Amino acid sequence: MSKAPAGWYPKPDTKELGYWDGKKWLDIPPPNNYRSNVSSAVAPMSGFAIASLVTAFLFFPLAIIFGHIALSEIKKSKGKLQGEGLAIAGLIIGYLWIFAIFIAIVAGAAVNEILNSPDIWST
Repeated sequence: MSKAPAGWYPKPDTKELGYWDGKKWLDIPPPNNYRSNVSSAVAPMSGFAIASLVTAFLFFPLAIIFGHIALSEIKKSKGKLQGEGLAIAGLIIGYLWIFAIFIAIVAGAAVNEILNSPDIWST
């Protein structure tokens, strides 16, 4: 970076905004009104959040596991990761699948009980 002109740049090791004087990094804070691409950089997406949403349609138990891992990972990253909405969507869909299967089993058992009842055919 020695060929870069003096100015505000993201530091290579920390990605924080720093002032490059043309030869070395100066340890001075950026001006309050300075707008750079560093401050508007988008945090990377959590892989577990993406996996949670994708597996919600394929294999919902994994979606629930991945969703909880993603939420924990995002919370621990303190803003360095995003994807909370994807993780929550994966969790909701996964838990809805469990609820739907439970309702289907209960309804199936009820219908089976009704159809196998001797009273239904005697009238």
